[in-house]
Formats: sequence, C-alpha cells, structure tokens
Amino acid sequence: MPNNRHPFFAGIALLLLSACVPLPQYMKIENELEATREKLDENSRLSQELSRCETATSKLLKKSKGLETQNAYLKNINQQLLDNLKRLKLDIEWTHKRKNSHYISMIR
Repeated sequence: MPNNRHPFFAGIALLLLSACVPLPQYMKIENELEATREKLDENSRLSQELSRCETATSKLLKKSKGLETQNAYLKNINQQLLDNLKRLKLDIEWTHKRKNSHYISMIR
C-alpha cells in the first residue's frame, strides 16, 4: 500500500507546484499592465509640464502686452521730444538770424 500512495502524493505535489508557476498569458498581461502604468505616469508628468508651460505662457503674454503699451507710450514721448527739438532749433536759428541782421543794420 505505501507504494500506491507515493505516485499519488507526487502527482498532487506536481499539481500544486504547477499552480504556483505563472502562466505565460498572465505574464504577458502583467507586462502589458506595467507598460500601461509607465505610460500613464509619463502622461501625467507631461500633463503637469504642459500646465506649467501654459501658465508661464499666460504670464509672458500679459507681460508682453504691458511692454507693448509702455513701448507705444515711450514712442509718443520720443516723437514729442523730437518735435520740441526741431522747434527749438528753428527758434534758435531764427533768433540768431534776427540778431545778425540787427548787428548788420547797426554797422551800416
């Protein structure tokens, strides 16, 4: 009788060991799951990076609009200064000519 039990227990042990070994289909699914998790992590990281970039872009656009307004204001001031400088030069030339003409008339 003991000889009959030995193959039976060996069969049960073999069956239990084979149940512990992962099947290839489960290994494939597990690998796919891990790859999907890695892609999800990468997508999450990229989403956060995109959000930071959009925030930075928004801030830069606001700053750019402020600088455009300031640039237009400074251009207007510069144009006014150029106009004032031209008028001042004309006034100086006119005054200089008037003085020269006065001196010439005094000499005669």
